[in-house]
Amino acid sequence: MTTAVILDLDGVLITTPNWRADKIHDDGYSDFDHDCVANFKYLLELLNVDTQLWLSSSRRTTKTKAEFDTIFANRGIKKPLTGFLPIPKSRIKRSEEIKAFLTSQQLDYYMILDDDSSLESLSNLQKKNWIRTKPLIGFDKAKLQEARDIIAHWKIGNTK
Repeated sequence: MTTAVILDLDGVLITTPNWRADKIHDDGYSDFDHDCVANFKYLLELLNVDTQLWLSSSRRTTKTKAEFDTIFANRGIKKPLTGFLPIPKSRIKRSEEIKAFLTSQQLDYYMILDDDSSLESLSNLQKKNWIRTKPLIGFDKAKLQEARDIIAHWKIGNTK
């Protein structure tokens, strides 16, 4: 069984308002919201250890996978990234990036953690696997519960 989490950063793990500069971590990169990280780490514990972790954030254009693995580890997230969603040659909506990625992958189950409103254009089936966070709140306890509900459907085979 192949499972994956498609992860955005801003509005999911980084909840700094866009009008304020990010608080910077000791490693020189933006700090992540402590509570959101705790919820995300719990989600990773619930998932199969083989679950793939794909970064969809526009921030993926500024660092390498190895650099992001270090950034995540410095914030207590030990699971390394599987990789980045392919970076398109021209600017397209996040929803189009995710649709193309899902078409190219052989995933049995997936979850999308993102605050981007363009994901409203995903198919109904794809939207059932989308946890839509709020930019200033991020991946809070309520969103963690939504993720748990999705995982529960995976276990009984209702969501593909």
